[in-house]
Amino acid sequence: MIIDRNHDLLQNAIRAFRSNNISDHLRAVMRHMIHPVVIITTSVSPSPADWRGITLSSFNSLSLTPNPLISFNIRQPSSAAHAMKHRGEFIVHAMLPTPRSSDFAARFAQPYVPGETWKYKVREGSVVLNEGQFGKIPVKVNEDTRQMPALTEEVMFRMYCQTHRVYPVQDHEIWVAKV
Repeated sequence: MIIDRNHDLLQNAIRAFRSNNISDHLRAVMRHMIHPVVIITTSVSPSPADWRGITLSSFNSLSLTPNPLISFNIRQPSSAAHAMKHRGEFIVHAMLPTPRSSDFAARFAQPYVPGETWKYKVREGSVVLNEGQFGKIPVKVNEDTRQMPALTEEVMFRMYCQTHRVYPVQDHEIWVAKV
């Protein structure tokens, strides 16, 4: 079974490399590399209408001293990045390796347009109807979470971060944040 799966992955990569587009080549390579996946949440107010979340696979530790710093990339435009810039702080959630956390990550990987009707199906048996970007994903918002939405299930750990620098690069931004 694993051989067949690897064979399928290899065949998909070979198809991508038949293209003359270097972006297709890079995409094929990066799809086969292991990346840490995190969900970032923030809000410009405690109101659920202002909550924003985003799934990222470009998460890295950048420096430990004198201040712990992390980095990640966000494609633009992004309503989550806009809220993160406005607020100046956010929560990074490292998720447990479960099907449910995978559903959460897939939900936040989709672009969110406030007010847009959104029916999103991740996998069989997992349907999240339009109830804002967070749907029925359990969160807490209080003084402990600095009035930002903190995921309460399927989370290994949370890091509360402050924006340190944001660098525009083509259609993305490189973010550096202090933990």
